Amino acid sequence: MAWASGSMVFLLHRHKQRVQHIHSHVCSPRPSHEVRATRTILILMSSFVSFYSVYTVLTMWITLAANRGQWVVSSSVLVASCFPALSPFVLLINDNRVSQFLSHCRVRTNCVS
Repeated sequence: MAWASGSMVFLLHRHKQRVQHIHSHVCSPRPSHEVRATRTILILMSSFVSFYSVYTVLTMWITLAANRGQWVVSSSVLVASCFPALSPFVLLINDNRVSQFLSHCRVRTNCVS
């Protein structure tokens, strides 16, 4: 996961350097597509590594502990399901189309009220 994410970030960085001359005349306050993609990749990778590390520690504890409680097993299952459950929301939040749709819905709701 770390190698794949690192290589993707490297490719995005190289791509940004290559096309920088094309976008040099545009002074947009918003970050570029490459920067947003890099940020999303890093968020996903760091959350995966964090959840996987906690899951590994809990699994080792379950395996090695003589008297493990049910809460350890339940916690391990919960931590194992966190990344697959939360990663789609990270992708949705970082998608411009979803942000525009939500802001449009918010404006429309405020106008109706």
